Amino acid sequence: MAIKHIHLGSMRYVHSYDDTSLPNAIETDGPISAGAAPTTGTQVVRLDDLTSEVSAYFLLAGRAGGQVGYGGIEAGDDLEFYSTSHATKGNIKLSAYFVVDESLATISITNATLTFTGTGHISYGSMSADNISQVVTVSATDTYYEIGGGLSDGGSAGVTFQNSKELKCLTAGKYLVTYSLACYTASAGQEIESEVMINGTAQSNTSNHTESMTANRPMSLSGTGILTLGVNDLVSLSLSNHTSVTNITVEHVTLTLLHIGG
Repeated sequence: MAIKHIHLGSMRYVHSYDDTSLPNAIETDGPISAGAAPTTGTQVVRLDDLTSEVSAYFLLAGRAGGQVGYGGIEAGDDLEFYSTSHATKGNIKLSAYFVVDESLATISITNATLTFTGTGHISYGSMSADNISQVVTVSATDTYYEIGGGLSDGGSAGVTFQNSKELKCLTAGKYLVTYSLACYTASAGQEIESEVMINGTAQSNTSNHTESMTANRPMSLSGTGILTLGVNDLVSLSLSNHTSVTNITVEHVTLTLLHIGG
């Protein structure tokens, strides 16, 4: 194998390997410059051009003024982060306060406050009534009848209040429901039960029970539970008379839904 040393003006050497097994090399006494940005892969790259190109990439050490990154340039493109390509996963940390544990599939917020700004929120819904004297007609004992009206929107987002009696779910998932109500009957000794309804079906995991010791004297009922709701499911409140077909008059109601999981 022969190495050719060639002098070209200010260049000291151009090393040409005649077996083409190694690339050409250039050694100079001074800097190499080019008059314009390169247009092909074989042209000289100017330092300014290189700096411009490098600045388009995310710098792990950080940049003055900050950096912005995007996952794609087409509609619907994603930006995905993973802790490691190894099968044993680690954590994705956004500072010391927000940690995604891929191995446990959990998200931890440590020593920090979760704050919603602008229109940000988790889904919730509320309805209430005050001094409505809404009569629930009882046609059979031990049968749940919906409180059919008189309620107002107590504040909702991601849930729709409608028909003066119900909340409509817009996002499927697990919801925490809490409620309370005051009612009375025209007869003493009436055992009254309450349950939340989903699409007209009473949910036993939300039930409560009281008895009217005196006619026309208000009684209080309250309950809580976890509901599994689908999109467009309707949530309302119902009452049952365990004793007789005596009607029930409702005066006050509050019911709140809070989205807590998928």
